[in-house]
Amino acid sequence: MKNPRRKGFFYQKLKQSSGAALLVILAVFAILLPLVQSVWSDSQSYYQFRRSFVDRMTARSNAQAGMDLSLLRLYIFKGVEKSIPKKIKSQFASVLDQSWIFPFRWPLPSREDFLKSEKDRIEEINQLSFLKGSYTSFIEPEDGLLDLNNLSSPLEAFRNFTYLSLLQLMINEVGEKENLADKYDESSLREVLDNIVDWTDLNNETQEGGSEDRFKSLALDRSFISLEELRKVSGLEEDLYQLLKPYVTVYGSKALNINYTKESVLLALGLPLD
Repeated sequence: MKNPRRKGFFYQKLKQSSGAALLVILAVFAILLPLVQSVWSDSQSYYQFRRSFVDRMTARSNAQAGMDLSLLRLYIFKGVEKSIPKKIKSQFASVLDQSWIFPFRWPLPSREDFLKSEKDRIEEINQLSFLKGSYTSFIEPEDGLLDLNNLSSPLEAFRNFTYLSLLQLMINEVGEKENLADKYDESSLREVLDNIVDWTDLNNETQEGGSEDRFKSLALDRSFISLEELRKVSGLEEDLYQLLKPYVTVYGSKALNINYTKESVLLALGLPLD
């Protein structure tokens, strides 16, 4: 017959040991928890860094692919254009333009009205590509836009033509927008345009007379390098920048090709839309 006292003794010892083990486990857990949290935080930061790096490289690859493809399309266009005799080139102009004028999207899009064989072929081509992500490339002619740098042309007639065209363009566009019509009149638009001229001309005098020193940092007396610099012109606010952006360029060919010119620019030039 077992001794109940002896059983109670072992039970008390086991209970005390269990309590001590629990305290040890809690102590170890308290010590390891900050370490685990630190490792988890470092792992998350490293994962986010790697993911951001991969995303940047993917975006760069997509941008490079879009640029290379656009240059290839232009190269093909130029090659075909040179092979056509000048006498009949005008007859094929609109057809040739289709080689570069439409936007290109990757992966290749598939429409519902495509045949099954066409869809399967497109899907096969998309799957064979190592390029991840997507992009859309556009090619737009710059010789259908008004060149801001013509405001400093050595030819006075060319300067005046560009100035009056830009002024009329701004007047027309402002007049069609209620939020701008009350803010700008012809006088204020002329003032802004004069400041654009002061940016590009080579003298140190403003269009109204006097020195450009009052806004020397905003009148660099040189051509525009990028369209973004237009934002730095004295008095030209963001709403006017967004208004001008679709119709002006700094990369013009010193001539306007009316086949690519937008309607607003044609109206500013006084040309009939037909």
